[in-house]
Amino acid sequence: MGDTVSAIDDATPPRPAAPIAPRVKLLLVDDHPDQLLVLETLLAELGQELIRANSGREALRQCLQHDFALILMDVNMPGMDGFETASLIRSRPKSRQTPIIFVTAYDETETHVARGYSLGAVDYIHTPVLPEVLLAKASVFVDLALRTAEVKCQAEELEERVAERTRELQELNATLAAEIAQRESVAQDRIRLLAAAEEGVRRRDDFLAILAHELRNPLASIVSGAELLQLCDDGDPASEQAREVIARQAQHMTSLLRDLLDVSRITRGKIELHLEMVDVGRAIKEAVQNAASDLTRDGREVTVRLPETPIAIDADPTRLHQVLINLLGNAAKFTPPRGRIEIAADRDEGHARIQVRDSGIGIPEERLDDVFEPFVQLKANHSRPSSGLGIGLTMVRNLVELHRGRVAVNSRGENQGTEFTVHIPLAAPRVSAESPVKLFSAQSSDGPGPRALRFVVIEDNDDIRSTVVELIRKLGHDVWIASDGPSGIEIIERARPDVALVDIGLPGLDGYELARRISAIPALKATRLVAMTGYGQPEDRRRAIEAGFQSHLVKPVSLDDFRQLTREIASDHEKPASRAAVS
Repeated sequence: MGDTVSAIDDATPPRPAAPIAPRVKLLLVDDHPDQLLVLETLLAELGQELIRANSGREALRQCLQHDFALILMDVNMPGMDGFETASLIRSRPKSRQTPIIFVTAYDETETHVARGYSLGAVDYIHTPVLPEVLLAKASVFVDLALRTAEVKCQAEELEERVAERTRELQELNATLAAEIAQRESVAQDRIRLLAAAEEGVRRRDDFLAILAHELRNPLASIVSGAELLQLCDDGDPASEQAREVIARQAQHMTSLLRDLLDVSRITRGKIELHLEMVDVGRAIKEAVQNAASDLTRDGREVTVRLPETPIAIDADPTRLHQVLINLLGNAAKFTPPRGRIEIAADRDEGHARIQVRDSGIGIPEERLDDVFEPFVQLKANHSRPSSGLGIGLTMVRNLVELHRGRVAVNSRGENQGTEFTVHIPLAAPRVSAESPVKLFSAQSSDGPGPRALRFVVIEDNDDIRSTVVELIRKLGHDVWIASDGPSGIEIIERARPDVALVDIGLPGLDGYELARRISAIPALKATRLVAMTGYGQPEDRRRAIEAGFQSHLVKPVSLDDFRQLTREIASDHEKPASRAAVS
């Protein structure tokens, strides 16, 4: 039974400790130890901290170390009496308001009492001390000190809460201000994005209108030329003129499409430069020669200023040619009849500097930064209206930057002409003398005609197929045709051609699968597979090669493309024969 009670007692949770009551300090000052003992005994009932001092000097030391709620002090003490001690205690700011009760055995005169009150005493107690009187008077000041401490603590708590609340409000204000600023920033970003989107839509619409115009003109000429050919008899001079118009306008459309594809590839970082050492002067001469008809039209004067020694740069010849042709074409477009165009080259601090100046309409200062943006066109004010897609100078800037160069434009204003300046780093010195500066040439050259080859053309578009077949026959080669993948494989297996021109988008079996199947037939290893497609991006070329094609031609395929292809095939056929003759 006793064990059970003990277990229950042990299981009882402990009571929370009662809060410790606050205590104040009382200073008891007397030179008689027995009197101090009496005061301590009587005041112990108050439960406060009692501190002794047996002299005035000791009382002063205690006042320096503690704050007291009440001082009980004997008046008649040796050395420093109670009045002098009280005066010194009152002179200290920290203890100036501490209440002092004098304890005296004398029946003081009114003058004596008045002096005590003037020095800060709040009361007198006569000895022998009555406990009730002492406790009553001391309790008043103890309660007052406790309440004062409580009020002070509450005030400090309140101040701390106010400070904390102020900090919270400041943090909330800062958060709110940051959120407002962020929302304003987001709103401004939205406004800018909306304006940019609207500008993009406007430029797109302008570009589509320009593109439609630029394509409609050559299409109209091609359609008219084709209709004229239908009306002409054999040998009619008009038929030859129609053919020239069709060829010229088709070439123009091809150039437009090539420029569009180039801009797309450049902006997406898909252009790969094939660098060679190029002489800037010779590249300029060839560009001027190719653009001569546009430059000199309407009596314009063209001046070329080049240094006597070659200026060598590491450049992609084809892309450098595009840069020069676009700059020259831009100068011709905006220079009025009998105006002047000058192109010059020199060295400038480790760079080749190319300058194209004209005496044309000029560019307003506020539009200088716009000329390199895509689809931006400035209106010409001379007789020939502005034309083109507005992408030529965009290509110039991007291609020059790909060559680690820069391009700038300057104009003094309207009708003051324009100057474009291109800087491209000079070529690094070559250790070997076996790498002379190569003349850039973008033109094909017809050599002696290759031997007759056997072609298979697999194309589902009747017009394209018939045109390609006639071109190949005119070049003196034999041709078999097919309009879909399965029949194309059958004809290739039967004809064993030197070349198979294969469209990618064939019905029944696409060009990629056809190439894979033909490549797997050992008897057809000698057949060269050539993709002939409208897809001309680097990814398309890579996919075609992976499928088994050896070459990749992009529609429209020109006569020069076919000539180059036949020369390459003839050269491949001659190599084994040459090796056999040597052996």
